[in-house]
Amino acid sequence: MSDIELHQSLKYFVGKVDHRHTHRDLAQQFLAHQDSGHTYQHFKQDFYEYLATSVDPKFGKCRFNNQFYNHLINLYPDSNNRPMTDFLLARTCQQTLNFLVIDSRQQAKHWIFMDLINNVGSTSTIGLLLKVVLVCKKIKPYLEQRFALLFGHYESVPQANVQWLVHCFEKLNLAWTSHFGKVDFSYFSLL
Repeated sequence: MSDIELHQSLKYFVGKVDHRHTHRDLAQQFLAHQDSGHTYQHFKQDFYEYLATSVDPKFGKCRFNNQFYNHLINLYPDSNNRPMTDFLLARTCQQTLNFLVIDSRQQAKHWIFMDLINNVGSTSTIGLLLKVVLVCKKIKPYLEQRFALLFGHYESVPQANVQWLVHCFEKLNLAWTSHFGKVDFSYFSLL
C-alpha cells in the first residue's frame, strides 16, 4: 500500500465520513436510537438504512440495495414482532457478514464481496464491514473467521492473482488497529 493510500484509508476509518461524524459516532448514534421498545422488524429496517448509506448510490441502485434489503428483512421472520435483544443483534450482524463477505467453506460464494470491492473499492467495503462490527463488537472474531475462509479458499492461488484480497487484509488491519488497537490515530480525525 502506498503512503497516500495508507493516509487516505486511515482518514476514512477514523475521520469524519459525512463531514460531521466518524464511523464510531455513527454507530453510537444508531445504537442510541434503538430503544428497548423497538421491535426486531423496526431494527432491521433501521439497520439497513444505517448500512446502506455507506454504499455508493449508483452501485446500490443497480441491485445491491434490493438484495441487501431483502436479505435483512427475511432474517428470523418469527421474531419480527418481538422486542430487540442482544442475541438477535449478534445473529443479525453475523448473517449480515455472511451475506457481505462469505457464508461458509462448503459454499465459498463471495460474489457480493467481490462486487462491492470492484464497484465501491476495498476501503469503502471494509468501512461497511467496520460499521457492522461497531454496532456489535462481540462479532469481531466472526468477521475474522469470514476472512479466514476467504484466505483458505485462495491459499493455493499465486499472490499476484489475489492482490485484491491482500489489499482487503491490509485495510481490515488498518480498521482494526485504528478502532480496537492502542495506537492513537486522532490526528487523522482532524484532517
